[in-house]
Amino acid sequence: MAACYDGVSVLVEKEDPEFITLFFAVPWGDGDGENAEIEITVYNLQRDGLVMSLEADAADNNGAWEDGAQIAEDLADQLEATPLEV
Repeated sequence: MAACYDGVSVLVEKEDPEFITLFFAVPWGDGDGENAEIEITVYNLQRDGLVMSLEADAADNNGAWEDGAQIAEDLADQLEATPLEV
């Protein structure tokens, strides 16, 4: 999925059997090679399905919120997810 975005890479960590975290490195700043780290966590709620979370206080999510929200929305579309407003 990260290949869809110019200059974006992703690292996936399985921190627990019930969730994985995706760390997206997104070009940031004045084009000097600096990246913002967008953190999106996917929780497996077993029979209740999956929940994807873009939390404002994780990594650089707050400062790069628009980029993070776009990545999360595109990922949700790829997974044919139903958005939850909380």
